[in-house]
Amino acid sequence: MATTGLEVEAKFFLPDLAAVREQLLALGAGLERPRVYERNIRLEIEGDGLLGRGQLLRLRQDGRNVVTFKGAPPAGTQSEVKVHEELEVTVSDFDTILAIFQRLGYEAVQIYEKYRETFSLAGLEIFLDDLPYGNFIEL
Repeated sequence: MATTGLEVEAKFFLPDLAAVREQLLALGAGLERPRVYERNIRLEIEGDGLLGRGQLLRLRQDGRNVVTFKGAPPAGTQSEVKVHEELEVTVSDFDTILAIFQRLGYEAVQIYEKYRETFSLAGLEIFLDDLPYGNFIEL
């Protein structure tokens, strides 16, 4: 399965993840996906500078295997809200797609793990993320 489109997102630090979860449920938010472990690998080619161009290539394991490309924000946009093109495709074999990218010269430059819960409320996707260095909400 592939998805394409413009992603609009905002992330905020949460001092108390449990309290926000309770508030979401009290407001009638639906739990779309229970707490799941994620492993994310951000890839770069040395000297290519995807990040320097505002782009990102990521592999994610969360019960699925997802390849994500995030494009640079549209010219002239500066905001706390991130706006960028996002292309995603689900693949069947995480290790093989990682090996393909490595053969093409990509290296893992960042690996991060988290637990994520997904909610929906009034057409909005809400993610609660639990990372080793803090908790976050993403809208």
